[in-house]
Amino acid sequence: MQANPACVTGQVMASESDEELLRHARTGEERAFREIVERCQDGLFSLTAAIAGSAGPADDIAQGVFAKLYRSLPRAGFRPSLAAWIHRTGMSESFDYLRQHRDRDKSGRLEDRRAAVIRLLANLPEEERDLLILREMQGRPVGELARIMDTSVETVSAMLLQARQGLVKQAASAGMLDQSVHGSSTRPTPR
Repeated sequence: MQANPACVTGQVMASESDEELLRHARTGEERAFREIVERCQDGLFSLTAAIAGSAGPADDIAQGVFAKLYRSLPRAGFRPSLAAWIHRTGMSESFDYLRQHRDRDKSGRLEDRRAAVIRLLANLPEEERDLLILREMQGRPVGELARIMDTSVETVSAMLLQARQGLVKQAASAGMLDQSVHGSSTRPTPR
């Protein structure tokens, strides 16, 4: 990655780790904070756009996440990592946006499937929702998710299965699934 010259004056910040940049940003070095934003803004924007559904709200959400990060610098631990904190906060803020705007479209238009799935995701428990987004929408490997969550690959796999099952159950309740294909609640349970 080529460093933005506006972010790198004096020492070369682009080669520093996130932890070093955080240390510099906590001492008030604006260039360190700008470098954190440069490193993370594209991924954060992609995430918030995928959830919010358009660039306008996604940009506002991403800016809000960076503002929250700046305010949190003096006290937050950012565990297990800065990137994980930014992703979790981005997802949380995006879903807050969806909840606040879910009833605003009263035009009666048929919603596209993606928007409906995103609304269903907003109803899942936060940890399950975050895992599904990182895995299914961003294509993150399960091993990376385990590192972000500071747990085992097996635990993440089990949580993903539970999250997918919850999403399918919600979709069925919302009438989004063809019961003849996906089964019905009256189907006998295997013994």
